[in-house]
Amino acid sequence: MAGRFKPLTPEDPREVGGYRLRARLGVGGMGRVYLAFSPGGRALAIKVVRTEHAEDEEFRRRFRQEIASAQRVQGIYTAQVIDADAEADVPWLATAYVPGPSLREAVADHGPLPPETVSRLLAGVAEGLAAVHACDIVHRDLTPANVLLAEDGPRVIDFGIAHAAAATSLTRTGMSIGTPAFMSPEQVRGQAVTAATDVFALGHLAVFAATGRPAFGEGNRDALFYRVLSEDPDLTGCPEAIRPIVARCLAKEPGDRPSLEEVMAEAGEHADLKLSGDWLPDSVTEVFKRFDTALYTVHEGQKEPKPRKPPKPPEQKEKRSVPVGGLLGAATLVAILVIGSIGPDKVLNAADEFFASAKSTSTTTKRATTTKKTTTTTRTPVRRATTERTTTTTRTTDRKSKQEACSAAERAFDKLENTTISSDRQENAAAYRRLSRDLAEAGDGASDSTVRSKLSRLSSGYSTAADYLYDDRPGAFSTLAADLDSDADELRDLCRG
Repeated sequence: MAGRFKPLTPEDPREVGGYRLRARLGVGGMGRVYLAFSPGGRALAIKVVRTEHAEDEEFRRRFRQEIASAQRVQGIYTAQVIDADAEADVPWLATAYVPGPSLREAVADHGPLPPETVSRLLAGVAEGLAAVHACDIVHRDLTPANVLLAEDGPRVIDFGIAHAAAATSLTRTGMSIGTPAFMSPEQVRGQAVTAATDVFALGHLAVFAATGRPAFGEGNRDALFYRVLSEDPDLTGCPEAIRPIVARCLAKEPGDRPSLEEVMAEAGEHADLKLSGDWLPDSVTEVFKRFDTALYTVHEGQKEPKPRKPPKPPEQKEKRSVPVGGLLGAATLVAILVIGSIGPDKVLNAADEFFASAKSTSTTTKRATTTKKTTTTTRTPVRRATTERTTTTTRTTDRKSKQEACSAAERAFDKLENTTISSDRQENAAAYRRLSRDLAEAGDGASDSTVRSKLSRLSSGYSTAADYLYDDRPGAFSTLAADLDSDADELRDLCRG
């Protein structure tokens, strides 16, 4: 699932180059990728190469050269290289972390992208490649996995890494570098690669983004190589507006392919240059909320936990403003989120009680009450570990008043109130997910941008809470609940005002 990080295993390092590793992002042929943060809180992706590569002197030499070149790349559609060490026992490279899915993940999860998005993608990746080529680097392995989708456009990553890999003893024995389904004819033949090689891969990307399949189909390596060398690409489903330039990108001979400037000019004519976040379909844009919440949660986990206070005496509960119709039965959202007297200490204890009860085979009224209390105090972050994003315009034409949005949120919580609490944490997680969707709908189209933003963040928070319930992670649940108390206070005040 996008935006969720895998925990470190006992075999993973805990620190690389002075950076404390927080989670595992992925693994590939070159090594493993981890999430870390700079001293100032910037999210980083740190790639640690495999031990067998580290022991290869020729690999180290090329890796050192590629790092020096990559650090000069400053294109806005590339992931900036922040730090690196080719001389470490195990070489590593740190780049700016891009909080978004890869093109491969987006297409796999949400299907082919619409024509205007494909045009914007083609123009953006071409611009990113132009910045890479300006520093005398050829990517060599431009695939859907090496293009990330950010709110303001695509990002090209891992440029130069394949060149270093080409120096390993394995490839020197005859293996080519590249992903078979996205390789160029010259790579298949084992000939020298140039900037035109990346242009061929760029055509591949456009076809994949528009259709969900490679331009030369799928199959075993030999079959793919034969089609790349001998057959025309299948451009069925490729947008008509950019099909001619994509066909030229996929020309067999490097000299017949267009320059990146030509690709940018042609694709740019058909790219709908919208505000940040609006270049992608809604289904993909929604994924960014998960990345925000996951980053925030991991980042906050680096801080020393707040000491728990002893729970207040039971009589303190009588001071809460609970409406006659039940905790969630008031006419305004402030009555729903009666958290003014619920501090982090109560949230922590409630979370502990919930997870203890979720593991039991029976359900009691006390457990149900605890679960409801926990539900009303799980919220998403006000602060973000990533850079601020430009506010996007909503596509909703029918605006809701502030009171309508708050009332819709009240109904969402009422629905949860009427849900039977289960001892099965997966069923409870499903209830949280439904609440998350309902809150997102409550905020959609709200005329008050602040309320809309708060409800959106609250929706993301309950989605993350559902993840924690499903994965049985009480510690993460408690930390999130305790740290986000102020956000709910702000929402309460907004709906009261």
